Amino acid sequence: MTGVFLSLFLLVGQTADAWSTVMALAPGRITRLDLDAGSVEGGFVSATADAITLTIKGRAETVARQRVKAVRVRSGPSHRRRNVLIGFGAGVGAGLLLQKATCSGNNCTAEAAFVYTVPLELAGALTGALVPSQSWHVIYQRK
Repeated sequence: MTGVFLSLFLLVGQTADAWSTVMALAPGRITRLDLDAGSVEGGFVSATADAITLTIKGRAETVARQRVKAVRVRSGPSHRRRNVLIGFGAGVGAGLLLQKATCSGNNCTAEAAFVYTVPLELAGALTGALVPSQSWHVIYQRK
């Protein structure tokens, strides 16, 4: 029971101080705001007790704190290159399986192998590139 009260106390204390964490962000940090209607993402400019300003598509946009449900910052490196390589490898594997299933004996030429594997390799690499590759860390959550 004491653990529950301690957790609630720490959660309330964290929420009160969380906006000060937002105000202390370094300018330029990629930030996502979850709003009452949707979300926006941009480079952090500044924050006051009442609002936060981000650079979105080259313009400074100020959002009132009351509209902000959560503030998230990117954490960790991008994994896009890894995702592209995994997708490419999956495409190679799928192409080789398709070639094996459709070609009998030695009737397949190098051109046929090219026709089977290249489109699947490209599709796999494109899929890997489109998979979200960033993780976000919540630094502020409205009650």
